Amino acid sequence: MVRVSPRPNGKELSGAIVGAVTSGIAELGESNEVYVDKGTADGVEVGNTFVVVRKGDGLSAGTLDSGSVPSAYMAGEAGMRAKNEKTPDENVGLLLVVDVKDRLSVAMVVKSVRELKSGDIVEMHPQQGSGGP
Repeated sequence: MVRVSPRPNGKELSGAIVGAVTSGIAELGESNEVYVDKGTADGVEVGNTFVVVRKGDGLSAGTLDSGSVPSAYMAGEAGMRAKNEKTPDENVGLLLVVDVKDRLSVAMVVKSVRELKSGDIVEMHPQQGSGGP
């Protein structure tokens, strides 16, 4: 057990979750540890935070173009119009870096509003002022 205090992020950075520290876990949630593909060579320090970002609204799986059965959200005329709409990115989790190597970090999932998985995009944004994250 190591106590880690949050530290202000110093730079803008984007990466990905590459896997769970504990093998055999496909979907990750709070208190799980994950590997992130960024490390000290990228400017990551212990105590930095990453947000986990999902692009789009998540409803486009199984669209009409995929050849599979369309989801109810994407069916019909409304689905054809919605398929081309851009939706804002959604923050679905927060990671706290607890260990850093040259090109890899270990981070604890401190908040998740959806299940996280390998391949999810993570972003580090610099904090402004002295108010914290």
